[in-house]
Amino acid sequence: MAASISSNGEQFRLIRTTTLFRPPISTKARNYDVTADGQRFLIDAVPEGQSASRSMTILLNWPALKKTLGN
Repeated sequence: MAASISSNGEQFRLIRTTTLFRPPISTKARNYDVTADGQRFLIDAVPEGQSASRSMTILLNWPALKKTLGN
């Protein structure tokens, strides 16, 4: 959600709330993070009907690998 507010220097007043998106997953954990520019979200969730994976692959320095592969 996003909120529009106004302030007179001493008080904040809620103007309007807006739903930004509805993720296509069901999550109880509600663990998430937002990129520094506020344009993307990373949501820790498991799609409904699937079990959680116990492993994660993290690819570091992928730009150098891409350069090496010539893509």
